[in-house]
Amino acid sequence: MTGILVKPKYLLGHFLVLLIVISCFMLSSWQFSRLNERRELNSKISSRMNNKAIDLKDISKGYDKDLEEEAFIKDNEYRRISITGEFSKSGSVLILGRSQKGDPGYNSMVPMDVLINEKAKILFINVGFISTTLGEAITFDNVPISNVFPKIGDGKTYTFEGLIRKNEAKSLFGSDEQVQENKTSNRIDVNLYKDRIGNTESKILQKNFWVELVKYTGIKVVDKYPDPIELPELSEKNHFSYAIQWVMFGFIAIITWSVICFKAKKSSKVNNSTTKGK
Repeated sequence: MTGILVKPKYLLGHFLVLLIVISCFMLSSWQFSRLNERRELNSKISSRMNNKAIDLKDISKGYDKDLEEEAFIKDNEYRRISITGEFSKSGSVLILGRSQKGDPGYNSMVPMDVLINEKAKILFINVGFISTTLGEAITFDNVPISNVFPKIGDGKTYTFEGLIRKNEAKSLFGSDEQVQENKTSNRIDVNLYKDRIGNTESKILQKNFWVELVKYTGIKVVDKYPDPIELPELSEKNHFSYAIQWVMFGFIAIITWSVICFKAKKSSKVNNSTTKGK
């Protein structure tokens, strides 16, 4: 009677179920680990975004003069900073395919002349989101950014607060094209804009990060004025629910196999009794 559960097909079943259960619990543990990492990251980002703005000059100390090292981004992404500079007369880029509060539109990247570690740099600023009609053709010449934010190239110095952001990664199926002839791009990567700016002996493009403007000061708001980019949602995503699901899958496998084995054992017992009765 007990021998049925040690037959080859059941031994294989025991092994497969054991493998499934171990895999499920390992995946559950991995999701809990991801959840803890997400919580730590959210806490770090929240602290950086909500703390008092720090002057870029102050946080640049301790890094190489060009701030091109990865450590700077790792230590300071999403940190709120204050920065002062003059918006350049040319070189702005429109970032297409953006949405905010359910509205389609674009972001406006405007170069700014700043001083970083006593070196003249060109730092791109994402000045905000402008909504547009779905399907509307967007070219640099028919958008309001050059007229409304603020008077670009007016020779005035502006101070504002923003978040340090790293370049967006290339999508798996995306092309790595330079800025289009209509001065638009599909992703925020300062390295793609170098032909719009170019390096000079006096000014160097800051390539590894840009700043997302979050607070305007002393700038008049007009029609179709760029809205500040919404702060990222610091959610825990679905890691907890996924972790629980994997645990449930593991228990389902155990229960299902146990029922199969119980029925097989019961059926074997009935068959043995019938055989003995004959």
